Amino acid sequence: MFPNLIRPTPLVEIDGSGALQPPRTAMIGKASVLIIDDELPNIRLLERILKRANCRQCIGTTDPREALALFEKHQPDLILTDWLMPYQDGCAVIEQIHAAIGGMITCRSWC
Repeated sequence: MFPNLIRPTPLVEIDGSGALQPPRTAMIGKASVLIIDDELPNIRLLERILKRANCRQCIGTTDPREALALFEKHQPDLILTDWLMPYQDGCAVIEQIHAAIGGMITCRSWC
């Protein structure tokens, strides 16, 4: 129906017992991920999922104002951010990082 849409690889699969497992085709292994979300349980859930997928490093913050400093310190391969947060929304966070590194970021967004 929508031939131009890219189908994302799932971060988890549910096995026969109903347990979450990393997908067999996971490509997140050895990646470093920065997670920005004002809800700590969301960060913890994503960290567990990514660690099961053999993610090398997960850095999380509930304060979007810390995102740029964490990005500069850890140079993550991937940024996962909430959309609506206090102080800065996810789009503003990505725009701030984008400006700081001189446009060397690829983003799929509705910003």
